[in-house]
Amino acid sequence: LKSKGKTGEGVRVAVEGVIKCWAGAAVSSLGYPVTVTASGFVVAATSGGYAIGKAFTLANSGDLFAVFANFAALGTSQAA
Repeated sequence: LKSKGKTGEGVRVAVEGVIKCWAGAAVSSLGYPVTVTASGFVVAATSGGYAIGKAFTLANSGDLFAVFANFAALGTSQAA
């Protein structure tokens, strides 16, 4: 979500582009594939896992950081 809506209101949703995410663990390589955990945090993708994009900035666990995301391609891009 790009905005926080109230009951009955529409919200903006990012599908592709640079978005802000909360890191669930350290992301220490720019351009590294990232994925979303079940709790909604973004972490480095593991081998064979599905990536939602690539790290645009570095992050420590709990940081708000930038990711180049492509949710339109979700399910087609696996981490190496």
